Amino acid sequence: MFVAEVKGHIDEEYINDFIDFPPLIRKYKYKALESVIGKYMHEHQNKNGLTIDQEEYKLTSLLSTMGQFMSFYSYYLWFLIDDCHFIIDEVKSVMTISKHLGFAPFEKHFSQQHIQAKLEKNKGLEQYSKISMNSSYGSDGMNQEHFSQIKICDNNETFRAHLKDIFKADRKLNKNIYAVEFEKQKFNCNTCIQVAFAILDCSKYWVMNFYYNFLCRCLDQNRFHYVYGDTDSMMLAVAGDPNQDYTQGFSAIVSDKQFYDENFYKFFHDPSKDVYDEKKLLGVAYEHCGSSLIALAPKNYWLFEDLDKKNPETVKLKGLNLKSNPQINKQAYEENIKNGTVVKGKNMSLRQRAGEMSQIEVLKNGITGCHTKMVTLPNQCCCPFIYQLTVESYKIANDFATSLRSLKCQQLQ
Repeated sequence: MFVAEVKGHIDEEYINDFIDFPPLIRKYKYKALESVIGKYMHEHQNKNGLTIDQEEYKLTSLLSTMGQFMSFYSYYLWFLIDDCHFIIDEVKSVMTISKHLGFAPFEKHFSQQHIQAKLEKNKGLEQYSKISMNSSYGSDGMNQEHFSQIKICDNNETFRAHLKDIFKADRKLNKNIYAVEFEKQKFNCNTCIQVAFAILDCSKYWVMNFYYNFLCRCLDQNRFHYVYGDTDSMMLAVAGDPNQDYTQGFSAIVSDKQFYDENFYKFFHDPSKDVYDEKKLLGVAYEHCGSSLIALAPKNYWLFEDLDKKNPETVKLKGLNLKSNPQINKQAYEENIKNGTVVKGKNMSLRQRAGEMSQIEVLKNGITGCHTKMVTLPNQCCCPFIYQLTVESYKIANDFATSLRSLKCQQLQ
């Protein structure tokens, strides 16, 4: 196994094949100017008093490394090269990693305990097992190493510190006291950050593999569309059989029946099997299914599940308590899309100071419709950033069939 730091891009001839769902999920630093995110979104920000032209560093989907060096785990890089026509322009470094099974006993124990608790309907133990695995990944993957050391010095020591090669900065604390920062010459990391990096990149690889090597291979690509996604999830819009409800899944849009039947249960749960198959490693599960969806961003959507008589409407909005903000509803999402209306919300919290408990009300933006992770065109289509191309390089296709496949990109110069 290895991690390679490379510059690269998808072959220009195949850009339109991957523009609907760009396969490089990476953080990208850029300035959200009008020429970068598009006139439509820039005017929306300006009109509603939102911050404009600021530098951002966000996770987004790309078609190249944008002229920068980016690190990739071996499986992800192999997938990009073999299946996405990725061309490596330059290699900066390659770091090899020894494969091990050190976490296998821990993972097996808690995953089996999680399944057993679900069978016994022990929700407390089920949540405990799930949280234990998730929190372990977060803490084990956290780089706790300090890459500098700080020393308290007087005037003379601070002056001499400036002459050293390892000097970084200083800050005056008092008349004759300075905090001087030095670079460390050796580092010792006690957490398994290489395992965390591998898991994170493998999850992206597996999502891309599922989408491009299963869905795109056996389904009619003109009848399903990628709406939004995260590192380990995606929401798809499917134009199925209008005479059936949404429980039909993909059955009405299958183009390669043999391949679909042979591989469907390798990913999805087989209803003839038990919960162990439902919770299998690297498996795919349905989280929500509905007949109508309004999505502004991941974890920010309205979904109508008309077959669910108890809770037919699902609203997700990260950062706000929806119970205390009833104005976050379908109408709010529609008004935001049609008229750019920004909806505010409030959060209540309790704080204690000097023995007194206070209730704090914080007013914040709830639904802004502000999307700066991609280029937003006048018809509200979202398109990926492409290296050395501007907003004007995109054009909206006129014919209906091509519009379903999103946008066409002008030939790279």
